Amino acid sequence: DSNGNTYSTLYAHMNSAPVVSVGQPVSKGQLLGYVGTTGNSTGNHLHLEMKVNGVLTSVTNYIS
Repeated sequence: DSNGNTYSTLYAHMNSAPVVSVGQPVSKGQLLGYVGTTGNSTGNHLHLEMKVNGVLTSVTNYIS
């Protein structure tokens, strides 16, 4: 961003490979992929992690 921060995200339990590529810039509202129930999960959901400057942070600070 304009403050020099870098952001990275991890999306897990998706139904298939993401429709975007690693390193590709994305925009608000853009489709990234489809939610599924892969791995050790009990139902369809998205596991989302976010790092700011390499430090794991709460995604609730960035989504609404």
